[in-house]
Amino acid sequence: MLCTSLTWSSRLRRFAVSLLPLAAWFAGVEMRGADGFGRPLVACRASNLARAASWDNRMVTISSDEAAVKVEITGESTTKAAATGGDDFPCFRGHHGMASIERVRLARDWSSRPPRLVWRMRVGGGSSGFAVSGARAFTQEQRGNQETIVCYELTTGHECWSHADAACFRSAMGGDGPRATPTAADGYVYSLGASGILNCLDAATGRHCWSVDVLSDNGASNLFHGLSGSPLIVDAAVVVSVGGAHGRSLAAYDRLTGKRLFRGGDDPAAYGSPLLSSFAGRRQVVVFNRPGLAAHDPETGDVLWTFPWSNSQDTNCSQPLPVGGDRILVSTGYGKGCALVAVRSVNGRWTAEALWTSRGLKCKFSSPVIGGGFVYGLDDGVLACIDLADGRRCWRAGRYGHGQLLLVGDLLLIQAESGEVVLVAVNPEMHRELGRFAALDGKTWNYPALAGGWLVVRNDHEAACYELPREDAVGH
Repeated sequence: MLCTSLTWSSRLRRFAVSLLPLAAWFAGVEMRGADGFGRPLVACRASNLARAASWDNRMVTISSDEAAVKVEITGESTTKAAATGGDDFPCFRGHHGMASIERVRLARDWSSRPPRLVWRMRVGGGSSGFAVSGARAFTQEQRGNQETIVCYELTTGHECWSHADAACFRSAMGGDGPRATPTAADGYVYSLGASGILNCLDAATGRHCWSVDVLSDNGASNLFHGLSGSPLIVDAAVVVSVGGAHGRSLAAYDRLTGKRLFRGGDDPAAYGSPLLSSFAGRRQVVVFNRPGLAAHDPETGDVLWTFPWSNSQDTNCSQPLPVGGDRILVSTGYGKGCALVAVRSVNGRWTAEALWTSRGLKCKFSSPVIGGGFVYGLDDGVLACIDLADGRRCWRAGRYGHGQLLLVGDLLLIQAESGEVVLVAVNPEMHRELGRFAALDGKTWNYPALAGGWLVVRNDHEAACYELPREDAVGH
């Protein structure tokens, strides 16, 4: 990514970060990126090399009602996959990209009915989450010098298939490997690698259908932390944020053939994923770019409106949040905060204006959710609740780091940066934590996926599946 628009302090900071791996090498350790506050994470070089080579010799732990047993993955399924017992989680932040799940009702008491470990295993690097369709879960991993899309059996962790590309994006600060979460739709899986490879694969077999290098195709340069936006399915198109200039910011490709359908916009990309929503009765693809929000016509790619919202680092990483009533919430970190934006169309002229702005919620690279007229999100690593009506902060409590959130009915399911999973009540009056458990070991930025009662989580070196205790499932 070109850095000509960055401040000198930002350029010096990035230059210093680029020297950290060299200093760590001479100290006998190796950089493992940084945490959400920018503090470097290091580990013994020998243990890092061993872990990097261990993905093909990993162990899966499968728990049962009688006892927990370990089985080695050998290419044959070790157990018959059970029914998922709930909705799919087909893409980044689930259905509609809102990180909101209404059908599942989780139990609130984890002390008497704790989550049950189903499997836990080593995986390749990267910040990709899981997409779940039926009894299968899809993610992206860095396996050596190959960027890999992997399909796992949801209830056993058995690897069903994988597809590898000769690509490896490396980042001293953000960590190596792919960033985006795959999208599963109609028997296909779509993935966007950190270096720009857009793949379409058969979901059942992993058969390669087509690929496009979207950076080359749109004359775009890669981002400092790599392409991070997950693919969005809109009708017959798969839409990706590319960031090319001269009308090549957003691009769409035919889902079946990979033929480019359209492109539009001039904004350089940030680290958000395209989102489909409707304003003033018209569908629009909204993406959080480096300068701010941009809304595109989903059939032509033409820009309908923009809303400037950036920070001193030119780094927007969270997802915008449509909140109804032709309004959308946008939040970013580095001291900037959030804004509630009203979108209007008068005689074909689109406008986007802030109803209020607030520094009460600064989402650095986690994304907020909405429940009961209130917005919940991680404000510089601390859970905060703000009133949607005026942006007033109701409370700020609970240090979960730069993790991720899911709204499940009237509960918040938080994937903390520490690797713990935490259950918090949705309550604008107070912060009330109901339970927690250590789901993963170490820094975790990847988005969790919840399909029925199956919670699938991962970070840059391991993944796990837990069966969460449920009350009755409710209808749509």
